[in-house]
Amino acid sequence: MLKTERWRAIPEEYVLIMETDHLFMHPPKNTATPDRPSAFKFYYMNSKDPKLIPVIRKYWSGSLDEVDPVGPSPAIMTKAMLEKIT
Repeated sequence: MLKTERWRAIPEEYVLIMETDHLFMHPPKNTATPDRPSAFKFYYMNSKDPKLIPVIRKYWSGSLDEVDPVGPSPAIMTKAMLEKIT
């Protein structure tokens, strides 16, 4: 999708990434910047939870304090940022 003419034709600078089972009661506030995406913080996703540490360690060897309590979505970022990470 990101390499298609349809993608290039999208005029918006920012995109919303979300799972199909999410439902918004109000439009999300765009707090993303060109240098930093924004995402919903999930209170139950805690990098210091003993049950999550083995999963986190599979992908992250740094400090657990540097792991944000966010899931894969919903997230808002620039189109350029999404292109860079995919």
